[in-house]
Amino acid sequence: MKKRIEKLFPAAYDAIENVLEKRYSPNPIPSEFQGYISSFGASVMQMGLLPTLAVYADEGSGAAQDRRLLLETLAFVLYQKQSSSPHEAILPPGDNKKLFETTVKQLDKSQQLELKKHLLDAAIAVKLCLRTFKLAEK
Repeated sequence: MKKRIEKLFPAAYDAIENVLEKRYSPNPIPSEFQGYISSFGASVMQMGLLPTLAVYADEGSGAAQDRRLLLETLAFVLYQKQSSSPHEAILPPGDNKKLFETTVKQLDKSQQLELKKHLLDAAIAVKLCLRTFKLAEK
């Protein structure tokens, strides 16, 4: 597992730069994203993949920051990674509803389990790489 996640570091770093940092530039990334990425994995394990994707894809969630950007960041990691994942072609960054809809409508149970594994790995890589970026003070 450790090597799988380490291989995702370059893609995770690029994802943070291209999604979060670009969105909030010239300001630092809001520190709430540290909590969002930490909660993502726990949510997937407790609630399951589909409920978690539904929560994070919600436009009117009332969260302090737009959690949909986290899904976009994770999709960016999966889309950019170099291994031959069957999900690379269906998870282009920038369309969170597509991530949820694709998971619900097009993926069978075994594909959803595989996606869950990839998303959890990507979440760990993003969580670790996020520590290297300047975050806004609360």
